[in-house]
Amino acid sequence: MTNNTAKFNRDIRQAFIEFFSEIITSKIKYEMSSPNYTGPDTVEQYRKNCLFALTVQPNSSGYATSVISAQRMIERKFSEYYAQSFRHRCVHNLAMSNRTKFLQPIVITCFDVEGTRYRQDHGSTSIPHYHGLVLFHHDTTDLFFRRLRYEALDDGAYRITRPHSSINSILLKNIPTENDMSAFLSYSTKYSSILTRTSCNDSPFNIYPFRSKYFPFWNEYPLLSENVSAPMELDAIAALAKSLNSSAAPKPITHASVTDAASNSRA
Repeated sequence: MTNNTAKFNRDIRQAFIEFFSEIITSKIKYEMSSPNYTGPDTVEQYRKNCLFALTVQPNSSGYATSVISAQRMIERKFSEYYAQSFRHRCVHNLAMSNRTKFLQPIVITCFDVEGTRYRQDHGSTSIPHYHGLVLFHHDTTDLFFRRLRYEALDDGAYRITRPHSSINSILLKNIPTENDMSAFLSYSTKYSSILTRTSCNDSPFNIYPFRSKYFPFWNEYPLLSENVSAPMELDAIAALAKSLNSSAAPKPITHASVTDAASNSRA
């Protein structure tokens, strides 16, 4: 790997980390600005109460498949789980309606395969999985966990076994600080080192719930909602990273610059 390629990959990864971090922090501040807000007193306390690291292991097929097929498979399985079960556990009657969709948790999923920690890339995978974040609405965190059967692990994580017919297990672990959030996002986005290859980037990142008038946060933050789709607009962020890589004096990667790149890509 050349120095230019390595920097290019780091820029892509950093763009995603900052983009995802801004979504989480903006959502917290959005909830705290509500005139009827009764949740945690500070952003830090809100994060400590409601933000969790996420690892999703789908059922194993037992054989290797192409990365793109694996991305499509796990996206389909997790989307079904989120729509049919995960979000419904955040409301009292276990039935999400248009009136209660504002309570849906934000979930950021980052595709990964075996070996990326060691920079291995074989073009196929038999163990696709997700890492990412879950931000619960402050009125739903306790309710969600009361509704689940889980195993408390020694490291403080919660393991949910077979929560859905297509999901083998889910791990949730509280992320109490901003540094912890950044560190886990860095770990979660390590697969981005090979996302410049079109054979690997069909659906590497997703955000739930998708844009809807019943989830008003996206409407209040149009800069964020422009990027909320399935799959994430990788080409725009890759183009941004490329422009930064070739610039003599690159600007810091911010969400505004990511959005500008996305807008330019659609023009």
